Amino acid sequence: MYGMKKLIVIALVVLAALVGYHFFNKAMKGGQHGGAGGAMPVSVAVVQKHAVVETQGFSGRFKAVNDAEIRPQVSGTIEKIHFKEGDMVKAGQPLFTLDSRAYKAAVQQAQAGFTEAQGALERGKLLFEEQVIAKREMETRAATYQRAQAALTQARVNLDYAVIKAPINGKIGRADVTMGNVVAPGMAAALTTIQSIDPIYVDFDIDEQTYLKFVGMQRDVSASKPKVEVALATDSNTYPLQGELESTDNRLDPATGSLRARAVLANADGNLIPGLFARVRVGSPDTVERVLVNDAAVGTDQSKRFVYVVGDDNKTAYREVAVGGLIDGLRVVLNGLNGGERVVVNGLMRVMPGAEVTPEVVDMVTLTSGTTPAPKGPAEVSPSAPAAEPVSATEPAQNN
Repeated sequence: MYGMKKLIVIALVVLAALVGYHFFNKAMKGGQHGGAGGAMPVSVAVVQKHAVVETQGFSGRFKAVNDAEIRPQVSGTIEKIHFKEGDMVKAGQPLFTLDSRAYKAAVQQAQAGFTEAQGALERGKLLFEEQVIAKREMETRAATYQRAQAALTQARVNLDYAVIKAPINGKIGRADVTMGNVVAPGMAAALTTIQSIDPIYVDFDIDEQTYLKFVGMQRDVSASKPKVEVALATDSNTYPLQGELESTDNRLDPATGSLRARAVLANADGNLIPGLFARVRVGSPDTVERVLVNDAAVGTDQSKRFVYVVGDDNKTAYREVAVGGLIDGLRVVLNGLNGGERVVVNGLMRVMPGAEVTPEVVDMVTLTSGTTPAPKGPAEVSPSAPAAEPVSATEPAQNN
């Protein structure tokens, strides 16, 4: 009796499995052919090509073109400070005045010695012509004159050093030594510092691929320099500052796989100061044609990206693609698609490869009926955007 019940249970399970498979297979066939209504209706959009500027993002720091530490050339007591912290100063502008009385006295003494030596030399020339003095005496007077002249020059230089002047144009920092203090050459601490402001550098590290792709193009002297756009930490998704690549280092760091690069940009208003964090985007000199699609058209299959292309026979085809960054709301497809092809943008999860569909053409951007507008000017894209998760082309890579 127990065995009979067991056989009945097994038979019921098998029957249920067969019935379930029958309805599942019927549903799958109906899904591929739109059920009772025929082919499945889907929204499709036409793949577009646009001229884009390929870019790569990095992080860096602003750096002064010229950076000067102000130190005394002679010793003395600071009598006056001629600036305030944060002032813009010009080269040659007085910054500190030292007690110069000793240096003025030294100039007077040297002047007297020079006058005496000059007179002796002039008299010696007359006496030598009259053969009153020997040639050796004449040479001695000439040497004395030269020493007196050098001593006067040195005394005047020391007097000039008593007024410490700005060596460069720029923004001056605070005075680390105040009035009344005695300063001297060789001091460990600088009196103050000056950082040039306009133009200003941005230093950042670039990877090997970016160097070879963008910077290596400069080997052609007729080619344009790579474009550089810079943003501050407060500029979320915009790069308002324009510059150009100034230079790159002469070697790649094998430990990090990167090398130092430097961009230069104008800073007429002086708002950018050395040390600020910067986001940098390096772009190729010329535009390239890239395929653009809506993110809704791109599916994820583990680590792969794919789209469904609708052919002329209105049947779908699975197509693996490689994607880049976003441009005006559209995803860049680096390879796998051609301009003019139709891709499914709505109903992607219901479509099977080879299924017949009824396509409704919609706008690639808005996914509604209409025409997709072209991006405003050359668009920008990061060619190295990861395939696992979409990211904006404006997101910089962080340096270690």
